[in-house]
Formats: sequence, C-alpha cells, structure tokens
Amino acid sequence: MICSWKLICGDWLVTAGIMLYMFVVGACAGSFLNVVIHRLPRGVFLSERRSFCPSCGKFIPLRENLPLISWFVLRGKCSGCGAKISPRYVIIEFITASFLALLYFFYFSAGTISFSHSQTNFVDFFGGGWWLYLSHAVLFCCLIAASAIDLEMYLIPMSLCIFATLFGLLTAAAAPFFIEYWQIAEFQLFPYSTVRFSGLIAGSGLGILAANILLDAGIIKPSYEGLELETENNKSQENISENPGFNDRKEMMKEFLFLIPVALFGVIGWKFLTPLECWENLAANPHISTLLGAAGGYLTGAGIVWLTRIMGTLSFGREAMGLGDVHLMGAVGVFCGALPAVVIFFAAPFFGLAFTVIQLITKKNKEIPYGPFLSLAAVFVIIFRDAVFEWLSKTMGFAG
Repeated sequence: MICSWKLICGDWLVTAGIMLYMFVVGACAGSFLNVVIHRLPRGVFLSERRSFCPSCGKFIPLRENLPLISWFVLRGKCSGCGAKISPRYVIIEFITASFLALLYFFYFSAGTISFSHSQTNFVDFFGGGWWLYLSHAVLFCCLIAASAIDLEMYLIPMSLCIFATLFGLLTAAAAPFFIEYWQIAEFQLFPYSTVRFSGLIAGSGLGILAANILLDAGIIKPSYEGLELETENNKSQENISENPGFNDRKEMMKEFLFLIPVALFGVIGWKFLTPLECWENLAANPHISTLLGAAGGYLTGAGIVWLTRIMGTLSFGREAMGLGDVHLMGAVGVFCGALPAVVIFFAAPFFGLAFTVIQLITKKNKEIPYGPFLSLAAVFVIIFRDAVFEWLSKTMGFAG
C-alpha cells in the first residue's frame, strides 16, 4: 500500500499529507496541554471538570473549544462573561501543532536523524520510526507544558517530570519490539547501555531507591522542609533564598547526603555486579540494554544539574537553579541518553545568552527561569543530533 502511494503521488505529496495530519493532531494535543498548564500547578485534577472559563466558571462547549479556531471566532473573549481569553492558549496550540508537523519533516524527509543506510523517507516511519517519533513528540509536549508553567509561575511540577521519565523508560524498553536492536545501537535511535556500565547504572538506581527509603524514614532530612513548591502563590525555587528561615548552604548539604547512597550503590554495582556472568547475559538483552541506557541518561542529566545546583549554592551562598530543573533534565536524559544530555546542559546557556541579547536590543528586562532554556537546548540537540555531534567531532574531537 505504501509503495503504491509512493508511485502514484511521489514522496512529497505523502510527506505533505502526513505533516498536515500531524499538524491537526498537534493542535489537539496543544489544546490538552493548555488544560495541563492551567490545572497542574494549581492542584486541579485533569479529569476533575470539563473545560471551563476561569473567570465565570462556565463550561466551554465543544464548538467553542476547537483548537486554533475558537479563539479567533470568539475574538479572544468568553461567550459567557466576556472576559478576555489569554492568547497563550492559541499560541500553545500553534506551537505544538507546528512542532509535531516539523518533527516528522525533520526526521523522515530532511533526515536530521539517520534511521538506516538508505535514504530516509516515510518508509522508515512505518517501519518502526513511528515509535521514536511518538517518544520524542511526547517529550516535546512535556517540555512545552513545563516551560509555559515555569514562565508563568516559576516552578516545574514534579508530576510532569515523573510522567515524562516513566514514559521515556517505557518507550526505551519497548523499542526493540519495533526497531531492530542493531539499528537502535548503530544509529543511536534510543539510549542503550553497554555491559561495562550496566552495573553502575543498576546500582545507582538501587541507590536512588535506598535514598528515598532513608528519606521517608527520616534518617535523611529533606531540603527546604515545610516549603510547598507546587502552589498558586508564585513562590519559586529562585525565591527560596529570600526566606530568612533557610540557610541555603545547609540545605544543600542535606541534598548532598541524599546523593551519597546513589554514588555508593553505583560503585558497588560497577565493582561487583558487572563481572558476574549471569548479569552480563541479562544486561546484553536488548530490552534491558535500552532500559538501562535510558536510566543512565536520567542519572547523567539529573546528576549534572544537581551537582551544579549544589556546588553553585555552596560557592555563592544563594540557591543556584531549582530542583525542577534537575528533574526536567533527568527526564530529557531518559529520551536522549547520557552523552547528549551533557551536550544539552552546556548548550542551554547559549540560548539564555541569545535571550539576553534580545532583551538588550529591545530594552526590556524580565527575569526568565532556566527551564525554558534547557527545553530549547533539548529540542535543538535531539532533533539535530547527527549534525551537532558531527560538528563536535570535527571541532573538538568529540565522539557521539
């Protein structure tokens, strides 16, 4: 069926049709993201009520809830009370729709990521590439929601990061069902782990479990205890240091203690688990390999931001970066793997610098949280991964 389409219509027409379909799906996804952005940081369950006007509480009927259309038809006002509807809603819908359409174009037409030795086209999409597309599409939707919430309320909901992390682990572990493992490894379509590092990753994962058990038992104290982050009062991680009730350096020592079991169990796993023949056979399983690779990406992404947060706070006496950034970067690492996560971390400041230059030109001075810059860097590095690592290899001898 696919081949007949190609012969009759040509690649370009099929590509345009699929992109249009993805644009429509993306617009609907963006409409759902608006619900997530409004409700999640305010503690409202996503399934608690139908869509409603925040001003008058009127339920929004389906005809007034059409993505990219209803906002313009209603002229940006509620049909019940006439209150203004933020243009953010239609902007999020358009951004999400464009992302999903362009993601297909970049992967399966422009070929920014190689799927095979042959020319990349829609055959790769139906041949297993759709699983990678789905995985990255969900990640980018989570990044859009996290960035929008961070921009508005200066916080990143933990639940959003947990969802992205679990989804990334699931798609990575299931990837060999849809794409040959040799293809995953050769073209690095999903993170995967070599046997050499598998014990380190598994041990560190057990260390996280042990650290949380110690935290629940009260042996390890949580940092900034008693301060609720996910509230409506717009109090962010960046504002904690202004609270005289906390000594930031002491709070960082609590977080450092939390990481000790992670490091300790990681070393134990590396030294004693990796050499075992039974573990070597288990770690060589394609599904275990991709699962551990994704877990290693989480540990690297979250770890590099967390250590920066701790060291920066200890050095300057003021909290550096938020825990939301730690978990967001960990979630990104699940999808891209350890090495790209490091590149994303170092690429993010350049997006922040570009924003600073724009502010200087426009003579505007607005403080922007770091989450959106991490998200922009993640999108750029993940989509253009092959080109990014080729450039790094040529300029710095950096192998991806």
